[in-house]
Amino acid sequence: MTCTVPPPDACHVVIALRKQEPYGNWVTVAQTDYGWTACKAKTYQTSYKCASFASNSEFNTESSLTIEWQGKYGSDAEYGDSAALACA
Repeated sequence: MTCTVPPPDACHVVIALRKQEPYGNWVTVAQTDYGWTACKAKTYQTSYKCASFASNSEFNTESSLTIEWQGKYGSDAEYGDSAALACA
């Protein structure tokens, strides 16, 4: 006997770019909300136009996925590795 799980009814994706402040907290500097759509593999992105910095700043990403399946919802968030980037 084979059991096949049907795909979710809908997915909601939010992508955020976060910058580390001097005191250590992470703040969101850019965010894109893709709303509720059909669930499928896709590359998502957000953009940020930054001011010039005298030195590198630490950035990371936060991805949030919420799925709906038969009137029930589940969500999870993932954080990307941080990277030191300089804005020109």
